[in-house]
Amino acid sequence: MKVFWTLLSVVSFSVCSAGQVTSIQTQGDWLIFETTEAKVEPLPSCVELGNNSLWAMSLLTPEGNAAQLMLTAAVTTNLSVEVKSGGGCLETSKIESAKSLTLLDLK
Repeated sequence: MKVFWTLLSVVSFSVCSAGQVTSIQTQGDWLIFETTEAKVEPLPSCVELGNNSLWAMSLLTPEGNAAQLMLTAAVTTNLSVEVKSGGGCLETSKIESAKSLTLLDLK
């Protein structure tokens, strides 16, 4: 039964969006970015109205710092990114958290 719940939790947070990056910004310790493609699943309830197209990652983690470099590379080389959801929001950001990024060449 434990294996089932572990698998379910992994599957339920694998929501993704793929597209080109339209904006990157930092707000304090947060990396905030947006892609051209709409999110394919319902948003977590913590997402504030108006933030539905945004993603957030913490710049206090190695993953957040790597994401900032990857997003910059995606913009400068005209690559798309695939974003997988973290399944919630980062603390008080009211923006959906991104779990992982993958650079894609969708040309």
